[in-house]
Amino acid sequence: MARTASAAALRREAQLEGILSASPVIPVLTLERATDAPALARALVAGGLPVLEVTLRTPAAAEAIAAITRAVPEAIIGVGTVLDGEDLAQAHALGVRFAVSPGATGELLDAAAAGSLPFLPGVHTASEVMAALQRSFRILKFFPAAAAGTSTSPTIVTLPWYRSCGFSPSPRSAFLPVG
Repeated sequence: MARTASAAALRREAQLEGILSASPVIPVLTLERATDAPALARALVAGGLPVLEVTLRTPAAAEAIAAITRAVPEAIIGVGTVLDGEDLAQAHALGVRFAVSPGATGELLDAAAAGSLPFLPGVHTASEVMAALQRSFRILKFFPAAAAGTSTSPTIVTLPWYRSCGFSPSPRSAFLPVG
């Protein structure tokens, strides 16, 4: 396990912490039409939800991100459903502020650790948590939480400074329910 995070890892973590703290919840947007994106983003930001995750699940995702960026510059846009290094490169090219994955493969974690984009890896098993921690990722998304039998929240973010929040697979992390 990584005992000491690099300066770059600490910088990414601080940036991600700031992003996550900017909104009480993070809407996850799967947009079929890019033309819908600006109005939806405006409404969410006006309603106090400035952090938006646009998933890469549709062909309209990249165009939707560009449209939000142009029309709603105060939005903090991230990319979700990042599956590999190629998706991370696309996220970086789109100019988003963070990226989120549904899982944590070694290849994806390595690509994210080598980059500068704040990254929130999805984890579901103790092995995925361990792999993320080995690469100095200490803020993790527990996903899909519903598959693990949780009934309170579809997603849980693990934040190491909340040691008393509940279940923890590692002394270096603890789960904080969100959503």
